[in-house]
Amino acid sequence: IQQVTLRWKYNKIISIKPSGRVLDIGGGNGEFAVFMASKGWDVVLQDTISEVVDRNIDKNFESVKDLHILKDGQKFDVITLWHSLEHIHDVPELYNQINRLLSHDGILLIAVPNLSAPEKTFYGKKWVPFDAPRHLYHFQIESLKDLCNKYKFKIIRKYSLYQDTPYNILLSISNNSLFQIFKGILVFFYSIFRTIISGPHYSSSFIIICKKS
Repeated sequence: IQQVTLRWKYNKIISIKPSGRVLDIGGGNGEFAVFMASKGWDVVLQDTISEVVDRNIDKNFESVKDLHILKDGQKFDVITLWHSLEHIHDVPELYNQINRLLSHDGILLIAVPNLSAPEKTFYGKKWVPFDAPRHLYHFQIESLKDLCNKYKFKIIRKYSLYQDTPYNILLSISNNSLFQIFKGILVFFYSIFRTIISGPHYSSSFIIICKKS
């Protein structure tokens, strides 16, 4: 599933930017960075706690703990935040760094859980994307659009992340009883159907692609 997801993300990127430099903010242990580097991209991964940053291992991409380390001249064609925006403590400073590092015609991709996700209604406070205290914010497409507009970005595309639906439901199930499993199956089909009908505004998670306005 991870490989399918990585290829899906890659295809969305190359439909706009066929090649270039990519900065993955909050990139964890580097699965996306490894994939992009294998496709010939010049990749920088940033993560404050990433094992990839600390470990002395062979890797075909650069890794840093702090965006301030990157110089003004190190412009990127693509900047990605895969489920990392909701963890960021200083959002204004994050956008300042993105504006500093993204090329004038570059793209910004942000993926987050959707506060309007259909399954949230069924699981309430146990809905796993709430994930307190690690998740500091929760977004709908409109609220994320307003945030991006504030920092001079406009949304050019948006997509449903169907692959997050089963993951979010499975981790929201309180136990493995037959009732909970059967309920999870029904919620899954309802959520997928709602997303197909209504689009990313009602998907479990969504991705937006932005450009500087």
